[in-house]
Formats: sequence, C-alpha cells, structure tokens
Amino acid sequence: MNTKEERRTERQKIGKLTEQQVSQSTKGRYQEALKDLESFTKIPLSELLHSSGVDEVLASYVEMLWEDGEPKVKANYTLAGIQFHRPSLKGQLRQSWRLLSLWNKLEEPRRATPLSPSLLLSFAGVLLQWQWSRLACLCTVGYAGLLRTGEMFLLQRQHVILPRTPDQSAVLFLVNTKTTQRNLLQSEKVLIKEKIAIESLRYLCAGLRKEDFLVTTSAAKFRSVWKDVVQHLGLQDFNYLPYSIRRGAATAAYNEGATFDELLERGR
Repeated sequence: MNTKEERRTERQKIGKLTEQQVSQSTKGRYQEALKDLESFTKIPLSELLHSSGVDEVLASYVEMLWEDGEPKVKANYTLAGIQFHRPSLKGQLRQSWRLLSLWNKLEEPRRATPLSPSLLLSFAGVLLQWQWSRLACLCTVGYAGLLRTGEMFLLQRQHVILPRTPDQSAVLFLVNTKTTQRNLLQSEKVLIKEKIAIESLRYLCAGLRKEDFLVTTSAAKFRSVWKDVVQHLGLQDFNYLPYSIRRGAATAAYNEGATFDELLERGR
C-alpha cells in the first residue's frame, strides 16, 4: 500500500480536485460561448451571473439560437458555462433548460456515419494528393487506435513507442483524454497492430524531438480540410465527420468478429 507521502506526491502531479471537474478544452468552449452571450445581451458576464432575471435572459438567448439556425451545442455550452461559473444556479435555470430539452426532442442529433476501411483509404488518398501527407497518416493511426479526433492532435513524439521487430505492435500513450480525466489517470495505453498504421507512425515520428507534436496542423484546420475532401468525393449528403474515423473503426472491428466487451476495452 502507498504511504501518505507517496499519495501526496501522486496527487500533486494530478493537481487540485476542483481543477479536474472540467477539462481545459471544455473551459475554452465555455469561454467562447459566454463571449457570444455577452455580445447578445450587452450585459457583462459578472453582472449577468448575479442577475435575478438570468433565466429569462438565457431563455431568450436559446430561442434566438434556435431561430438563427445555430448548432444546439452552442446552447449547451452556454448554459453549462453559466452553471460552471456560478454553481448555485443549478436548478434555477428551469425555463432555459426546458427550452433546450424541447430543442432536443424536435431536432434529431446528426450522428457521424461510420467510415469503412476502404473509404478511409479514399480519404487518405485525397489528402496525400493534396499534399496533406501528415494528416493522411494521422487518419490511419486514428483509425487503427479508435482514437477520438482531439486525441489524434495531442500526440507527441514522446507518446509513441515504435516496434523494434516486425511482430511487435506500436504503443501510444494518450494524455488528457476523457477517460484519464474521469479516472484521474496520467495516461492510457493504446496498441497499434496494423502495418499501414505502424508505417504511418514511423513517417510521422521521423526527425521529431520528444516534445514535438506528430502533426502541427490544428484540429480546426483539419475539420476544414475534411469538409473539402467530403465535397471532393461527393459525399456531402452522408454526414461523414471527423468522428466517423473512430465510429468506423469500431464498426469495422465488430464486423470482423470483435465482441462488444473487446470494443469497450479498445475504445476505452
């Protein structure tokens, strides 16, 4: 059993409990959503948080987002961001959350269509043709590891162990994932067994220092390029999104005989 001092040291590495409730990326999305809210209301956030009419203001804003064709996630981040900055408002924003609940019922979510292995190679081929070779390789790695889109772009050279022999797998150590934050882990291990993905990793890692990211292109730019590829392939009506990589990999593994329990473990 760990000693008190060892536990203290490990917990210091993780940080304060209050800082583990919400990831930095989610806090950033809260901030962006609340900036738009301030622009709409012309009321400073610090003032709005302590206003007796905050629920009515937020309900009006949610209604505006609905009428203007904004994505539902923007309303979600706005309401969640308000409650994050003032937890005592939880349960007090009944009208706002009621409207968002109605929005959920009226508008079915657009789920990413699973990307088949052959279509993955088609996407990678277009990316290679357009001189986005590192993105093409990253897609194959993400598919082999059932990675989330954000996880793909957080990979650094130090997170990759390349195999030394042909029969070995490559190993990825993922940090700052949904699971590590939920379970207070420092990293998660993912095995990459497919040869094309291992060769993609070798290409991505070549010449990098340990702190270098495998891809310097931002996730936002990748999403933009992805949309261009979708249009180039004439697939606009089929809802292929970057998350289609992870969903497609899971679907392909299931079709090849993987059990549901195995998929849960591989998908973390």
